Amino acid sequence: MRVKGIDVSKHQGKIDWQKVKDAGIKFAFIRVGNRGLSSGKIYLDPYWEQNVQNALMMGIDVGVYFYSSSLTEEEAEEEAEFVLEHIKGYDITLPVCFDYEGFADKKNRNYGMTKEKITANCVAFRNIIIAHGYMHMLYGSRSYLPKKFDLKKLTDYLWVARYPSKKKVLDDEKYFPTIKGYNDRIAVWQCADCARIDGISGDVDLDYMYIDVRRKESEDKQEENIMNINQNIKAYSKKKDGNVKLAPNFKAKEFACKDGSDPIFIAPSLAEVLQKIRNHFGKPVTINSGYRTPTYNKKVGGAEYSQHLYGTAADIRISGVKPEVVAAYVETLMPDSGGIGIYKNFTHVDVRAKKSRWKG
Repeated sequence: MRVKGIDVSKHQGKIDWQKVKDAGIKFAFIRVGNRGLSSGKIYLDPYWEQNVQNALMMGIDVGVYFYSSSLTEEEAEEEAEFVLEHIKGYDITLPVCFDYEGFADKKNRNYGMTKEKITANCVAFRNIIIAHGYMHMLYGSRSYLPKKFDLKKLTDYLWVARYPSKKKVLDDEKYFPTIKGYNDRIAVWQCADCARIDGISGDVDLDYMYIDVRRKESEDKQEENIMNINQNIKAYSKKKDGNVKLAPNFKAKEFACKDGSDPIFIAPSLAEVLQKIRNHFGKPVTINSGYRTPTYNKKVGGAEYSQHLYGTAADIRISGVKPEVVAAYVETLMPDSGGIGIYKNFTHVDVRAKKSRWKG
């Protein structure tokens, strides 16, 4: 799969989206806004509304991005809320992207930030975006991403910039921007900033999508995922917080993704339900699968919008107790909500807002 697209902001001025569509452009990442590198104020891109409305009218798949200069997790969260407020009501099928730059320029407010702090701010932005049911993607250059971001903790897909030439478009796949250890997460390649596309006066960034990151969920599913934010999902570092007790018999590290990644996202209400199950049966509850990163979830064949992605689900096993017996007890705990799935060797339990029951 290789799909042609662009990313735009106020710098492209007024765009004729009909001509852009006719030129073969299938998707676009549109800037919602930015935080000033000096002022620290958040600005709405002046072309945001006309760009998103006209692109969607032409049937072009739309994703969005925000250019951040956040100094704290609180600022990153503010940026996420700003984005969510402005994309509300639009059919955004591609990821919400975090474009976080400027650490090397002494003139910028975020100059000299540490990798640890940069990563923490990224996680803060990402948590709010996915809690509202959107996909998230991190933007950066091939060299910049592994140097400035801890990609073991930032587990979503990547939008990677690599320009083989500064003067002309070179989009041969031999120039694809590989990043050792993370190639399977590179969903989009930004291959040039000097492309010329009919309908746009001047240069524009050219992108190619290699992994289908379109959101395909229904309105009911979107509403359900938005309600996950009420779960007060928390992030834990496996290394620092792995032994933190979320309930008397459950530690944070038990919910870690099986691919070894960090952080671990967990809904406190899930730990509470598992503790009640443990108390009732009087036996240890083994968590086969807790939180999953999008990459790992896809690898194991999980549902596209699995509750495991939000830290609201666990596949559990109790020695000597059949999965259907476990499920029957969980039903008494969540008769009108939550997800309960009965499988041959385990029981799936999640704390989603709406009721769902199935047999695997």
